[in-house]
Amino acid sequence: MKKGKNPEDPPFRFSEERYTYGPEGERVLVIETQRRGFLRDEVFRMVPPQPFKPDSRRALSVLCHMLRTELDRSNLPTDEWPVMPIELDFGYVPEEHGIIADEDLWIGVAEDSTEPLTKNRITAELLHTVLRILNRPGSDEYLTDIHRVMKLFSLYSIAGELNSLAIAGQLAREARAKGPRSKSAETREARLIVVKIAQSFWAEHPKYRGHFGKTAQVIADDVNKLRRTLAPNCKPLAAKTIADHLSGALGRKTKKQTS
Repeated sequence: MKKGKNPEDPPFRFSEERYTYGPEGERVLVIETQRRGFLRDEVFRMVPPQPFKPDSRRALSVLCHMLRTELDRSNLPTDEWPVMPIELDFGYVPEEHGIIADEDLWIGVAEDSTEPLTKNRITAELLHTVLRILNRPGSDEYLTDIHRVMKLFSLYSIAGELNSLAIAGQLAREARAKGPRSKSAETREARLIVVKIAQSFWAEHPKYRGHFGKTAQVIADDVNKLRRTLAPNCKPLAAKTIADHLSGALGRKTKKQTS
């Protein structure tokens, strides 16, 4: 087993697409699509080997188009909307009031029309930030690194807990589609959710680690909320049941460490 490999990680899969170009077809661009659960990445390489730099400006421009489409669908402004300050709705004279910078207006309207940490607010803020990068003089030199950082941060945010829970949810839906689940399957699914949420909670509140009863009381709402998301008709778990799941999954290990 490779160093740092987690045996609970989903299997790694990849596929390749090859594009031949050049006068004699002597160059081949290989795009390797890598997948692990819900994580997805693309690796580019040339055959024969030579430096290759993806067109990050184009990729970020496509992203902006997608973000605009989402905001338009929600009837929210974008940089392509003609937005004007309320105080200038009447009698606006460019020579007198100056040129209105769209970037200073539409994002303000979008923020006033949305709540923090909602998808629409995040979409508007992401569009505004990417546009600022694309419009900044001399930014082309850094666009490849900026685009890669965005991609890696997204993968980092999803990897681990969210990826495992998403896979658990997918497996649960597939199992329900096939028919009634066994009691052991239901227990495994519930235990996976409980342990993942508990580990996330302990990372922020280490003093609770190993105290299954107290932990269960605190995380019960989060556990049941996630379970309802994955299976709307499931019965809520009591704090004692959650504590039993933690004990069943981690009890022996914890006792050994504290003895």
